[in-house]
Amino acid sequence: MAEQDPQQDISLETPIGKLAAKGVRTSDLIGIITLLGVAATAYSSLQNAQAVTDHKIESKAINESIANSIKEGAKAQRMMTCIISMPQERREKEFTESNSFCTRMATLP
Repeated sequence: MAEQDPQQDISLETPIGKLAAKGVRTSDLIGIITLLGVAATAYSSLQNAQAVTDHKIESKAINESIANSIKEGAKAQRMMTCIISMPQERREKEFTESNSFCTRMATLP
């Protein structure tokens, strides 16, 4: 059996330049640094994905709240417009009755 030479020459061609390592420890160090870089990138990507998911959930809740506010505002506007269009003697009756014409008009989809 042939023994491995403890002194190994490793060179790596990159777009930036050439990276050379002499010896087993240097190549192991480069491997560990690369592993840590990949792990840090994966962790960062996971955190980013979680933040995007949280943002989507919050945005959906805010949009639903805004939509409900707009619907309630439109309902109040229709009620007020209907009451204003009524003659003076019918206004109070339309405003106080639960099943009045203006109330039904205000709740239309």
